[in-house]
Amino acid sequence: ILNTSQHDPQTPKIRPISVSKYNVLNNSQTHKTPSISIRNDPGQFNIENERPLASLQHSRYEKISNIVVDQHEFTPKPNVREKKKPKFRRNLFRKKAIGILFIIHLKHRAIKTREDSNNHSNQPPNALIHKIRLQEIIVALHRVYLEPESAIHSALFHAINNPISLDNALNTSTKNYSGAIDIIGTTLKTVISKITEFMPKEGVLSTEKGSAVSALIQDGNPFPEKYFWDCERELLEFDNLKVTNITKSRAKLLIIGIFLFRALITTLLLKPVKYRFILGHLTPNESISLKVLASVIFYIGRRAVGSKSQLLALPHEWQLSLHTDADIETIIQHSEINSIINTCEKSLRMWCEEYIRRIDASFGKELRT
Repeated sequence: ILNTSQHDPQTPKIRPISVSKYNVLNNSQTHKTPSISIRNDPGQFNIENERPLASLQHSRYEKISNIVVDQHEFTPKPNVREKKKPKFRRNLFRKKAIGILFIIHLKHRAIKTREDSNNHSNQPPNALIHKIRLQEIIVALHRVYLEPESAIHSALFHAINNPISLDNALNTSTKNYSGAIDIIGTTLKTVISKITEFMPKEGVLSTEKGSAVSALIQDGNPFPEKYFWDCERELLEFDNLKVTNITKSRAKLLIIGIFLFRALITTLLLKPVKYRFILGHLTPNESISLKVLASVIFYIGRRAVGSKSQLLALPHEWQLSLHTDADIETIIQHSEINSIINTCEKSLRMWCEEYIRRIDASFGKELRT
């Protein structure tokens, strides 16, 4: 090893080869390295011995470390190929990792698609058709209820935009209690009377044999899994998801359930912005009045589909969005409102029975019991 700790400042500097690397060099050779004589004169090198040694060290060291030595400065510089190699490996690793993640993602998607396909294949073949029928009924009813010039839309819009908030009817001691009661009574009479007048002869909502409403009350139709509430399921019979043995009372539940409960209350009144009953922002006063009005109309519908001894229970799925019967007691126990509720209940029952009779007549069936 060249000792470069003592040398003439004018002579080129030679960086010592590390011991570890030189040991590797010695271990890789089977013969001994020739001895090198260096004069004691620090001002001169033995050039004859130095050049062969430098050449030998250069060739051996290049094989071991793959480093090129500049002949002028004797300064080790990283090989360009060696310098690019780690970056190339990092890029290669990154690309492989991305490829693996992409393959995993595709496998997960394939599994999910297969599961969804299996779920759809397990459904009855006409389940999708009946689901479309239900959607057609609700869309058609929304057109009727949202007609700007219709009496139903005008009555509902006036009730929720009145300066008197309808929650005043929940407390008899408020000064606007009577005013709120009058608004509620007028709205109930208008909305229910116009609904019970509706019985078209043609179209999706008609009583003809091929209409969606006619199919609604026929045995064996598979309803969506979450279509019915628990309180409704208790009054119906099912074969898997198919409704069977649809009597007159059960047919009334199906008709009022879609005309009143779903197409009016749980969509337009409880989600007015989503279903375009209210355009823009819903004010706090509108939200409060809508909740009161929806609760009272729901109460009338529950009485119409229930038996004389027991009305339909309040769906627990909507308890947070509706007032309980105890909350609206100051409204439904009011003499004027109570009379209106009785009239509306009777009108809904008679309207449903006539709807059912005409539908059954179009099928040539006997009257249901």
